[in-house]
Amino acid sequence: MGFKEVEPDTAFVKSAEYGLLSSKDAEMFSKSNVFTRGEMVQIIYASLKIPMEDDTVFADYLQETGVLTETDISKIE
Repeated sequence: MGFKEVEPDTAFVKSAEYGLLSSKDAEMFSKSNVFTRGEMVQIIYASLKIPMEDDTVFADYLQETGVLTETDISKIE
């Protein structure tokens, strides 16, 4: 997505800064030793709706590159 400053130790904090997680969730995840598939899906789904560094929404980028169809996009909006 173009964000290069995220390291594993700060991934949850940065996810909250970019709007992928609430600050409460970021704090909970950073203190936990368990990270479930459902929690990962939550973050991935949120990533589809946020702008990348060039202000392109990630889902639109995926549609432009043929990864998602118009039907796929309509299901996430």
